[in-house]
Amino acid sequence: MGVSFPKTLHNFNVFIGDGNLAGIATEVVLPKIDIKLEGMYASMFTEFPVYTGELTPLQCTIRMAEYSAAMQFLVGKFPAQIPVTVKGSIGDDRSAQEIPVTAIITGIIMSYTPSAFASGKNTDDTYTVTGSYYKLIYNGQTVVEINFAKNVLKLSGKDVVEEIRKRILV
Repeated sequence: MGVSFPKTLHNFNVFIGDGNLAGIATEVVLPKIDIKLEGMYASMFTEFPVYTGELTPLQCTIRMAEYSAAMQFLVGKFPAQIPVTVKGSIGDDRSAQEIPVTAIITGIIMSYTPSAFASGKNTDDTYTVTGSYYKLIYNGQTVVEINFAKNVLKLSGKDVVEEIRKRILV
């Protein structure tokens, strides 16, 4: 049985560093998990792609509800690896059920796209964080954990690259 994700995001709080509130996000695009396969392994009866343990870079896009001086200050601060934590809930508008969600991505805020200024409207600046660590906690359960430095890829609690690490260290 898979996890069924409700459809409505209810304003996520964005924290940077050690829990300093940076503002409220109106939209969060979590990192795409794209596993690289290379080459083919051929056995007597079949061929199949070989998983190399590599992933594409982790990128998270955060659209803020208003200007955030704290986020703006951190754009492009190299080589600082800054934890950005997004906490909130998502829910189904048909029921009153709210499910807590936390996403943590540690990396560098690589880009900043300001919004147009319009009279009577909030700005909705967009930041892109390129990370080396990512963790998604849905309803108290860790759904995804990726740590490039330690070569860890956990999906639904299962470390999918453990066997590869064992072979490399042998």
